[in-house]
Amino acid sequence: MPKLPDELLGLADRVSNRGRWGADDRRGTLNLIDEAAVRRGAAAVRDGKVFSLAVPFDAEGPQTGAIPGRDNPELTMTAVNVAYTGDADGFCTNDDAFSMGVQAATHWDSLSHVGYSHELYNG
Repeated sequence: MPKLPDELLGLADRVSNRGRWGADDRRGTLNLIDEAAVRRGAAAVRDGKVFSLAVPFDAEGPQTGAIPGRDNPELTMTAVNVAYTGDADGFCTNDDAFSMGVQAATHWDSLSHVGYSHELYNG
């Protein structure tokens, strides 16, 4: 695998926030989103339009299987109309299990899988 260009590594070092909020910090740049930042964001709304940033959340999603572990979500019904408790009134339940790689949809894990120089994002 080719080495990252020195220019890119230099940029990464210059913009790094590693350690900025202390060794135990778990929020990273979310620390910058204070009440004032939220108010500025709300004040920036002009049209109130809503649009999704999601990808299909089903077996027809964008994953091709070319990268191991990056599969489209899979839903398995584990119980359908089952009366587990044996209640006389017929109380029953449905249950299911959902399996997916966290790269199979919009990034639920943020940048915690990205790294350089053998260090993952935020250490």
